[in-house]
Amino acid sequence: MRGLRVGRGIVWSVPLVALVLSGCVKRTILIQSDPPGAAVFVNGHQAGVTPLDYPFITHGQYRFTVSKPGFQEVSVLEWVKAPWHQWIPIDAVTELLLPIQFDDVHRFSYQLQPATPAERVATEPPVSLATLQTQLHVADPVQRREACVVMARRHLTDGVTALEEATHDWDPEVRAAALQAARVLAGREVLPELTRALAVDPSPAVRWRAAAELEILRTSGARPALQQALGDPDPFVRATVVEALGALKDRATAPAIAARVADRDIVVRRSAATVAGRLADPMAAPALVKALRDPDDDVRRRTVHSLRLLKVPSTSVALAHALRDRDPQVRSTAVSALREFGTPEAVPVALRLVRSWSAATRAAAAEALEALKDARAVPVLQKIVHREPNTVTRLAMAHALVELGAWPSSALDPFVEAVRIEAGEAARQEHGADRFVIPRR
Repeated sequence: MRGLRVGRGIVWSVPLVALVLSGCVKRTILIQSDPPGAAVFVNGHQAGVTPLDYPFITHGQYRFTVSKPGFQEVSVLEWVKAPWHQWIPIDAVTELLLPIQFDDVHRFSYQLQPATPAERVATEPPVSLATLQTQLHVADPVQRREACVVMARRHLTDGVTALEEATHDWDPEVRAAALQAARVLAGREVLPELTRALAVDPSPAVRWRAAAELEILRTSGARPALQQALGDPDPFVRATVVEALGALKDRATAPAIAARVADRDIVVRRSAATVAGRLADPMAAPALVKALRDPDDDVRRRTVHSLRLLKVPSTSVALAHALRDRDPQVRSTAVSALREFGTPEAVPVALRLVRSWSAATRAAAAEALEALKDARAVPVLQKIVHREPNTVTRLAMAHALVELGAWPSSALDPFVEAVRIEAGEAARQEHGADRFVIPRR
């Protein structure tokens, strides 16, 4: 009898051990959003914020609602389908008998789109103008600034007078917000407040905001104040003033703007170099010619581009000197400018530079001589072309001789082949394969 009891215990313990060692299934829904941090509701119940790991029990259809302030809400129905190991009757085996844990993971990702201004306003709690006007006088500057923003967002035009008063607030952020809100609501009617702030406000941030709002208004009445502000001590204010004057599209401001290409600040010089050409006033050319020697590559790029837009023939010599610039974009733009309006006075400079120590300068000078179409270049190029050590520069010289009528077009073939061979050899050394690159003209 005792042996029988022991046998029965063993028999009953086998299923118990099997149940203990059996596997299980971990079911998870992963919800992500771009941007993250959005609230997630699953079937109307708040589940957390993205990225979210949401455990679930049953498969089927779920409604996910993803929302974040400032973005459009996403509400979708998604099917959470059962994988093969959850099919009936297989699930009985995988969940109860197999000593393996199965991960049942379902991933959903949503791209949130920014809400329109009207949608953002609609989601904000209602607020009265009187409440906002009162808020403009509370002790907390953050609340005063927020009152300015809400007035502009809700287009409460009756609050302009209160906003004009707020432009004298002791806090600079409140003054800047009030200027922007007043411009949004009243437009050119607040021009006096904007010009006053640009001229006398002690905060550079407020003066910058005033200049930016004047740029948006684009009214000629702001021109005197803007021209005066070109001497502002803050470089960001000066740069914004330059852009604001450019937005007026008044050629009379071009000389004053061009004078800023000699500004001590690089940001101002870059803005001035661009705007001076955009105004298309030849009076800006002398100042731009000086800027071709600026130490900043970007200033010189903008300057030579503006000179090309101005198309002043008297700048040809300066453009020819720019052929020796270290920046390839400056050199190529100078060649294009000489091709469009270059004069014979630029030829002697190009003839000197075609013998420069720099292969890039020699090539640019050869292209410029081709563009200028001057016969004085022929004997010089014929004398040096075969002694030129750089294959690309040699091709540029040969191409110039063909375009000037000194050589037939078939004479280019050996020069093109030399470039092809050199490019192929360079490709073999770098990549171990032939990669021919032939310059296209």
